Amino acid sequence: MSSLYSRGRSIWIKFRDADGRLQQRPTGYRKSAAGKVPQGALELKTRIDNEIILGRWGFELPGDDSMRITEALDEFLETKGGTFSPSYVKLIRLSVRKLTDFLGDIAISKVSPGELFKWRNEMLDKDGEQNAACWIRHVSPLFSWAASPISTGRSAGIIQRSPFVKGVRLNPDPPPQRIFSPSELRRVSAKLKADSLHKFNQLEFLRLFGCRLSDTFAITWDQIDFERRVVRYYNHKGKRWDEFPMYRELHDFLRTVPRDFVPFVFKYRTRKVLYETLKGIIKDLGIDSSLTIHTLKGNFVEEMFRRLSDLSDVQRAARHQSIQTTIRHYKYHDVRRLGRELDKRPRARKPKRK
Repeated sequence: MSSLYSRGRSIWIKFRDADGRLQQRPTGYRKSAAGKVPQGALELKTRIDNEIILGRWGFELPGDDSMRITEALDEFLETKGGTFSPSYVKLIRLSVRKLTDFLGDIAISKVSPGELFKWRNEMLDKDGEQNAACWIRHVSPLFSWAASPISTGRSAGIIQRSPFVKGVRLNPDPPPQRIFSPSELRRVSAKLKADSLHKFNQLEFLRLFGCRLSDTFAITWDQIDFERRVVRYYNHKGKRWDEFPMYRELHDFLRTVPRDFVPFVFKYRTRKVLYETLKGIIKDLGIDSSLTIHTLKGNFVEEMFRRLSDLSDVQRAARHQSIQTTIRHYKYHDVRRLGRELDKRPRARKPKRK
């Protein structure tokens, strides 16, 4: 019989086929943040167990080798159901369109590593390393799915292996992390206050609390416990409820927020107005246009590094699922800290000759 196991958050399945050979394959599903196995993976396990009992499982699955890339993409997204967010689906479709614009909408079985190398080099010249890496990263799951014999649908097993061989993928260094400087924060805050106090309150909460903008939309006053000095909120990315200590600066700020939108704490419950407001202020002040609302999360993590000495405490405060994310932030924090220390220390003077 088959059994499910995990590699990180990816769920794999292993079993012995009709010839007695051990098979290990990705199911295409991932565990939830709470560690739950999706129903689709369990249904796949049941299907394979039935095939094994009937003695029919030998990976001789018929595939339609004439299926074009866009047809395979539609079926791939259909089999995934609602497991992908709309923004992720949009990015996959954009990446596949980049590929078909270069190769044409050919049969997916005709795509070779050589053609992918040519496409990769074209994207490097045209879009740069960061964007090329993004397109490649979002196209490769389609081919991995089409190469897996346990995928469902007509595309199952139509290619022997994914053409994304070693060397096609790019692993560029992440771009340098940028956060608001203290002077930039003061200027932006002053402009926000002049524009709208409600907008300022919602974005100031992001800086002091370190959550995502979407997490602020549904926060109610019932979730803010001044007696216990904690804020209880729903983490939409992790799909869980979290509690965060109300440290003094955050406590004093929340005491000043007017209760004009009870039961909600903040006025705005869509991204568009806040994004456009901050973008316009940044442009008017002549600040780096790469700074966004999410940059305030980086400012929050920077502040946690200054207040906390233990890296694991910073991870918990920032609600990072992986310590590697915290370490990546720390690398840039340490460089900035070193720069501040160098600025503090006066240049050593040579002793005067007598």
